Amino acid sequence: MLFRSMEENICNIVNYILSKNPRIVGFYTICNSFEFVVEISEKLKAENPDLTIILGGPHASVLVEEIFTYFNCFDFISIGESEKNILPLIESILNKRDVSEFKKIPGICYVDECGKICKNECAPLLNANELVKYSVSVPNRYKGKIPFIDIEGGRGCPFQCTFCSTSKFWKREHRIKPIDDLLDEILYYRQEYGINRFYIVHDHFTANRNHIMEFCKKIID
Repeated sequence: MLFRSMEENICNIVNYILSKNPRIVGFYTICNSFEFVVEISEKLKAENPDLTIILGGPHASVLVEEIFTYFNCFDFISIGESEKNILPLIESILNKRDVSEFKKIPGICYVDECGKICKNECAPLLNANELVKYSVSVPNRYKGKIPFIDIEGGRGCPFQCTFCSTSKFWKREHRIKPIDDLLDEILYYRQEYGINRFYIVHDHFTANRNHIMEFCKKIID
């Protein structure tokens, strides 16, 4: 079997992204992917200095100052949940608004004209009932071709383990998606796309015994 080198993979990713002629590129990163995101971003900037690169995810959220201090390939960092700030940020970038406009967008970090690292306060976290609103639908072109799908079961963790970024990223707010909303999503993907296998994503989906028992009972029903 022929294995590609990491450098070759990174170059292929960079070339693929550039082939789309983007004006904005965003990366979600955790600690084990950050090194590769940096390499890809530096190559993208070298090829297209006008490209705007946004960084998000747990790693970026807890190391804003360090990232802006040591790497100049990132234009913005979005800390915490980004559903409520990503559209205003993109609109401001595309419309080339004054830097003062970025001060109004929650959860956005950037370096201003004076070289100062600016860090806006995060927007309030989504509540459990809002989570389903931001679920991603499967494009029609994948109908009948996907063996299983990930479904978000909730977010956050009530604990504060020192080795984990979850408590900082989600502020120890533990939210479980309402069971009826979760079942509606499962039925939707089953009826629309013929998917019968689901992977429920959440650090503590089974933490509450009563909740998981009720969920299982409704699945059986």
